[in-house]
Amino acid sequence: MKLNLSKIDGFYQSDLGRYVRSKLEDYFHKTLKPKSKICIASGGTCFYIDQLNDNYNAVALQIHDDQDALPENGQGQFVQMDSNRWPYRAEDVDHVILIHDIEFVQNPDVYLHEAWRVLKGEGRLTIIFPNREGRWAQYDGTPFGKGYPFSLEQMRKILMRTHFAIDETDGLLFFPPY
Repeated sequence: MKLNLSKIDGFYQSDLGRYVRSKLEDYFHKTLKPKSKICIASGGTCFYIDQLNDNYNAVALQIHDDQDALPENGQGQFVQMDSNRWPYRAEDVDHVILIHDIEFVQNPDVYLHEAWRVLKGEGRLTIIFPNREGRWAQYDGTPFGKGYPFSLEQMRKILMRTHFAIDETDGLLFFPPY
């Protein structure tokens, strides 16, 4: 299954989408490392490009090589990439952010190993993914109801296999998806 950014764009234009976006922006405000050098933002992160540009010196919005049409937001900042081989040097990136992304990847282990490869030793990975047990993953009317959802335990196992240490986990969307 591939990510359809134009459909996600439509969701974020709706009342529910604007509310979700405000919740995620609040989360970013608390967790982003201000003025870090380089950030890779993948999947549906283009909807947060203004906030990312305010916090990072350089932002690469990466999309998968089989991606469909791109939304207006973030035009000119996209890097098209192969999911199995990211086009960045090893240990060159401060922060990787994945939203509406990991649930569409064919092989999450290979994908996250690439994130690990490009991150600096003190780099940070942020993943926002649909929780298999949550209502959002079971509702097709939002981007969180698409792709392959994960349980928190599944994500922990994948992260450990790909050399990540988990500093914290947090739940974001506890209200119903309507």
